[in-house]
Amino acid sequence: MYDLVGLCYFGQSHFVARFVDRHGVLWFQDGAANGGLFVNEGYAADHSSESILRRRDMVLSTLIYLKRVDGPWRF
Repeated sequence: MYDLVGLCYFGQSHFVARFVDRHGVLWFQDGAANGGLFVNEGYAADHSSESILRRRDMVLSTLIYLKRVDGPWRF
């Protein structure tokens, strides 16, 4: 089984990222805008498909999955 853990977005010659932690919380990171700090965006399951496919004026470009070996993933 695989878990979605990372999402990369591109727009205006700039990349930003989101990641989903082991509790299902979606975090946003834009190093140019917030000094590298992650911003909590709530539970990923509460977001619409449209809000996952786009982040403001940026378009989803890459998905990163983690393969489960034994139970849910963890850091």
